[in-house]
Amino acid sequence: MSKRIAALAVVGIVTLSAGAALAAWTVGSSGTGSSRARSLPAGPTPTATAALGSTTVTVSFPQVSLNGSVLGSLSGGGYTVRRYDSGGSAQTIGSACNTTLSGSAATLSCAEANVGNGTWSYKVTPVLAGWKGAEGAAGTVTISVVPSIPSVPVLPAASDSGSSSTDKITNVRTPTVTGTADTGSTVTIYDGLTAVGSAAVAGGTYSVTTSPLADGVHSLTAKASNGGLSSALSLPLAITIDTTAPAVTVTSLGSGGGTSKVKVTGTASATDGNVTVYLCHAASCSPVTDTGTVSGSIWSYTTPANIGTGVYYAIAKQTDVAGNTGQTPAYGPYTR
Repeated sequence: MSKRIAALAVVGIVTLSAGAALAAWTVGSSGTGSSRARSLPAGPTPTATAALGSTTVTVSFPQVSLNGSVLGSLSGGGYTVRRYDSGGSAQTIGSACNTTLSGSAATLSCAEANVGNGTWSYKVTPVLAGWKGAEGAAGTVTISVVPSIPSVPVLPAASDSGSSSTDKITNVRTPTVTGTADTGSTVTIYDGLTAVGSAAVAGGTYSVTTSPLADGVHSLTAKASNGGLSSALSLPLAITIDTTAPAVTVTSLGSGGGTSKVKVTGTASATDGNVTVYLCHAASCSPVTDTGTVSGSIWSYTTPANIGTGVYYAIAKQTDVAGNTGQTPAYGPYTR
């Protein structure tokens, strides 16, 4: 009995969506066959535009077709957009352009907000599932916007030391100032005509820690810059740097009259608040046996009641509004 072997022909086709075959092949009974493959088209050339005075760039491009269908209408099909600076370095693209764009419209677009000053190139790459086409030619746009004038600098409580966190008198020689300015710009703080610090603006706010400032009154202003363009100076913030402690002394310690009262006299700053006087039984001033407050450039404190006999020392302290404290060494001994 004769046997007849029928030749088999197998045709295989891989499709990623209806009507879009990216690879196909045929295999005969001998195990040999032929194949053909289609690559994705190169990306389209986009048009990048920005209105005068705007930092929002609109990127638009015509869709490419694959087997008669626009790529964005196919399952897994779409486009990615990248932005490059004038030197060709890829940038982190933001907002609506930072995604895969798809759809059935003949033209697709996205808008990137808060683009900094400069000349930028946008390029489009077609994608289909795991497939990627070649990046297309660039569409360029130039952003040239003078930054807005920053807000008046503010001295936060953390940099406003002393008895008040809002009086702008501080012993912090390198204070931090904050405010608002255009995102993407850089804010520089000036002390008069001298730049004393700068920082990039993120989220519409800036925070700049200054270089060391000398004691005295300072007028701090802010200027924003972006791509070689600068705003005018903001209105000023006046602050006072005071790192000098008050000069306080004890000049005498003796009898305050009565059975066992003690009197202390001394000098202090007439403009820096009360003087606190401590009477102690030891030069280390521990424990404190009596405490009182007095004021004036020449002050005197007498214990309000008899405090007993023994050995006494006196210490005086004065703290100014900036938070600097002057303190005397232990004065004495005085034996009652």
